[in-house]
Amino acid sequence: MNTEELLVKMYEEIKIIKEELDEIKIALIPEDEPTEEELKEIKMGLEELNQGKYRSWKEIKEELNV
Repeated sequence: MNTEELLVKMYEEIKIIKEELDEIKIALIPEDEPTEEELKEIKMGLEELNQGKYRSWKEIKEELNV
């Protein structure tokens, strides 16, 4: 087996491992539907964004000296 064939085989195996890890992640980390309160907060946040009521991340970092 030459180098190119070996690299292709390794790549294919890595793809399979990634798919298996994704399946494990889905099985271990259940997704919950957002509550009514969470949906309300999301809607309010989007409205604030649309109205320009936000500060940039850069501005916040400068304020925190980060």
